[in-house]
Amino acid sequence: MHIHRVLYKEDGVNLLFFQGGGCYAQRLSGLPVASTRRACLFFGTRCMIASSAGAATWYVSTVDNGIFTGDSWSSSFRSIQDAVDAAHDGDSIWIRSGVYQIELPIRVDKAVVVIGGFSGIEGHPNERASDTYSTVDAGGEGTGIKITANARIERLIIQNANTEVLDLTWEPHMAKYLPGAGIYAENCSLTIHDRIIQDCIGDEDGGGSIRAKNCDLDMNSCRILRCRGGGMWGRALGGPYLESCTGDVENVLVDDCIGGPRVEEGSVVFNRCTFSNTSGSRTSEPVVYFAGEHRISDSKFVRNTSVGTVCQFIGLIIERSLFDGNGGSGWGVMAESSSFTNCVFTASSLNIDSSRLVNCTLGAHSFTGTGNSTIANCIIWSADSQTGPGVQIDLGTIIAHSLIYGGFEGEGNLDADPLFVDPASSNYRLQLESPCIDAGTEDIDDLPKTDIDGVRRVIGSAPDMGAYEHFGFPLGSLCPLILSGI
Repeated sequence: MHIHRVLYKEDGVNLLFFQGGGCYAQRLSGLPVASTRRACLFFGTRCMIASSAGAATWYVSTVDNGIFTGDSWSSSFRSIQDAVDAAHDGDSIWIRSGVYQIELPIRVDKAVVVIGGFSGIEGHPNERASDTYSTVDAGGEGTGIKITANARIERLIIQNANTEVLDLTWEPHMAKYLPGAGIYAENCSLTIHDRIIQDCIGDEDGGGSIRAKNCDLDMNSCRILRCRGGGMWGRALGGPYLESCTGDVENVLVDDCIGGPRVEEGSVVFNRCTFSNTSGSRTSEPVVYFAGEHRISDSKFVRNTSVGTVCQFIGLIIERSLFDGNGGSGWGVMAESSSFTNCVFTASSLNIDSSRLVNCTLGAHSFTGTGNSTIANCIIWSADSQTGPGVQIDLGTIIAHSLIYGGFEGEGNLDADPLFVDPASSNYRLQLESPCIDAGTEDIDDLPKTDIDGVRRVIGSAPDMGAYEHFGFPLGSLCPLILSGI
């Protein structure tokens, strides 16, 4: 066994080690597994609490074996809630693939690991097939899972949860499970990996998929599909609704929902996430809303629509991300006190207030810069070079070494066709003859080391303008050099 590093020490030592391609935390010196803090992502491996002395594994299956003690596959529980009730902090719950109908939310109030996708013969989670899940079906009424203790949930599908239909006058006991239809979590460290939440409906002010408050999150490889918020005048939050949370959200897809994510306060890092095809036709609230000390990187916001503003960001740092086809009667993207680096905005309108753009490409319909905004090494141009974007910039905005349609006074600024490779196909890389090549400046504090594709920034004498750093020569221009022996 190879010990990688010490994770945490408290009257004993928890060690992180690698075994069989997985990443596990083991209890040493009598320290309860439940006190192990959430392990970080290491080299893309998955983390889980491994069974150790004193920790038990409980089994759940749809198969009726006639014995329901839950201590083996042959005597498995029929109910996930029965397994949670029997478990203690540090225990694991293994769920055989199948559909588990529930009438009340599954209440996870212990520090347990809940793992689905088993066939019923495995002796270790690594022995599961890669494409199997266990399904929790709420039957169109109620919340799927409520979590109030540090827990890990993996390889589950949660579907058909609906808190909009509940009449709390007749069922007041259900109020404690609201809001949040698919998952409701509060005041805990929560790990959610490889999960699908689909076809769920939240209450008027809750989220149709996930509602988390005061949680430390580790979400990875999750899909949120066809969810929506409830109520005629609510915020229609189909995507996750996170309030005062911290942690990491990675490889999450939110697609075909009425209402996207709403992230308020806290400090969450979003990486390689996609928010697509969400709509806000039931409300004038932004479809995508982030406010707080959050960071978004390598993510996509595409084809989202609204009767008002589509995407709104307040106080964020956003890098290497794509905004494409976000439109409606309001702004496609609106940002306040935010920073964008190596981002591309296409077929969208952009409004920034007291924000910063560095090495961004805006093939946008319109752009407005207000407040004390700063723009450096950027391109603001339209895919339609005949009409160009509507550009409105306050005098208080500082722009330098950027190409602006119609021009703008400032050091190193240009007003010329940037010669994109194929803007009609959303290819905003630069042709060899582009005036934007080597036309940027290194004299800025936050110059990125790479471009949006990860290409090293500053290949020539100076950084290029825009999100893409040009490198190399067309093949035809290299052939004469090769043939001449140069």
